[in-house]
Amino acid sequence: MRYLALLSIVVLFVSLAHAGNYVDDYPSPTVGESYMKALHSGRFDTPSGTAPPSADCDADSEAGRLYFDTDAPSGQRLYGCEGTAGWKLQGDGGAGGGAKYVYFGSEVTGRTATFWIQPGGAGGTTEASVNQLVAPETCTASKLYAEVATAPGAGNSWTVSVNVNGTALTEPSCQISGTATSCSETTSTGTVTVNQSLNVEFLEGGTATSTGGASFSFICTP
Repeated sequence: MRYLALLSIVVLFVSLAHAGNYVDDYPSPTVGESYMKALHSGRFDTPSGTAPPSADCDADSEAGRLYFDTDAPSGQRLYGCEGTAGWKLQGDGGAGGGAKYVYFGSEVTGRTATFWIQPGGAGGTTEASVNQLVAPETCTASKLYAEVATAPGAGNSWTVSVNVNGTALTEPSCQISGTATSCSETTSTGTVTVNQSLNVEFLEGGTATSTGGASFSFICTP
């Protein structure tokens, strides 16, 4: 009886090992063989490269695949396939266990010329007049969102950028124009170095209508 039970377990293990090629002897996986393989050493290998291939995650039957994006920022590299919904970044994208800084600021003053707002404080029409918040460590700025109470009007705009040591970063940046009252940039990033001063610039384009108040938020991931 014990012999038969042991044999049944062995047969079951072999069946599972070959089902879908999830357990095998290959040192690393390829898409053609299987998308994720558990090696005998106990570690998992996943396909990797510079971007998750969309063709490998566009059907419900492909849900559960994993992909490692080798050139993404630390903490933002592991993607899971959610079938027809495509690849999704796993976790919250924060390096070192998800730590990140959230910066935000607002004011109720109406502005009709370029102005700056400090994180957690008020704004001013000269960059030097705005108190600076110092970055406690080097981090990657992303997911910028900005809003004004009144649209700038046809042909006018506010270009919103993270300002570092008195200079606006190229990215992340977004523009509020025409009849819009908000903008966002969710994909591009910029680097903030430890001890650099921070605020956010609203650069006027044309002759914008008074803002009637403005606000912003962005995150910075170490």
